[in-house]
Amino acid sequence: MPRETVLVVDDDEATRQACRAALETARFRVAEAADLPAAARAIDHLKAASTACDLALVDYLMPEQNGFNVFHHLRRAQPDLAGILLTGHTSLNVAVEALNRSFSQVIPKPIEPRNLLEAVEAALAERRTVLENARLRALTRLYDALDRLASVTAIDGLYQCIVRLAVEEISADSASLMLLDERRMHLYVASAHGHAPPPVGGGKHFYGEPICGWVLRHGVALELAPGKPLPAAVRAAMHRPEVSAAVCLPLCPGGRPLGVLNINRYGGGGGFLPGDLEVATVLASDAALTIQRLVLLEERRRRERAATVGRLASTIIHDRRPRRRWTGSSSGWANWTACASSS
Repeated sequence: MPRETVLVVDDDEATRQACRAALETARFRVAEAADLPAAARAIDHLKAASTACDLALVDYLMPEQNGFNVFHHLRRAQPDLAGILLTGHTSLNVAVEALNRSFSQVIPKPIEPRNLLEAVEAALAERRTVLENARLRALTRLYDALDRLASVTAIDGLYQCIVRLAVEEISADSASLMLLDERRMHLYVASAHGHAPPPVGGGKHFYGEPICGWVLRHGVALELAPGKPLPAAVRAAMHRPEVSAAVCLPLCPGGRPLGVLNINRYGGGGGFLPGDLEVATVLASDAALTIQRLVLLEERRRRERAATVGRLASTIIHDRRPRRRWTGSSSGWANWTACASSS
């Protein structure tokens, strides 16, 4: 099975070919680029194929640019990208600057395959550790925040808390919570948080209609981003060019369709990382259970209020009903005598 994907950015074709040969021998996926525009296109192409670029090998000196600028632009498109600097001009100043620019290591040219593979393995192991630590920190922070949901007793306050957490914990621009109406035919926006433009899926949708209705009908999360494979019906419904990435998650506690949670990024906000999607999934799952709990509590309160009103009405009617009065005669009960409860 192929391993992580490595992008080799170098204007020298011989260096690119040497790196490719060594990396493919170790079963890494490899992409090549001779300059920054080609490197940016390579990353976009990988995204379109639903494949993340994990590591970039970047030459220090290239025509009209240097490796520091190239790596900076690539990390703007993919913040979790690891990097190794390739250089034929090794110096202490270059090495220090490379580490300050988030490169893991510096490899001297000409490339020696064994040194290259050792550096790549170390850089990817470091990246995996960083991502796992970030994931655990995000989940820990989220679980602490979810305690707020458990303490909310008002249903409207709960809705507002859910969308606010979605924006804050996933660094999104907006979020909306859409729920099924009482007839279970339409999805409506119960709460929204964030900046304009309005969130994907805003307004009212038939249950089963793209995009939000499709997600709820099928019970699967849907990530909307350039190049992501999407169902034909969903892709045809996408008409929001300002949305750079969005995720729509079903709320189905116990398999019962309840609604969806939409989380959106606009403009150049970039796509969602795997850790973001995991946090969003945990939030949606906990939110669904909490909403269900409050809805059931509210239904029980309504039933108890209705039962209390019914018992009170029955008592009042009983107290105002005419009663027989015993006269003490030998014939038993006398004629009916109206006895109001006030007498």
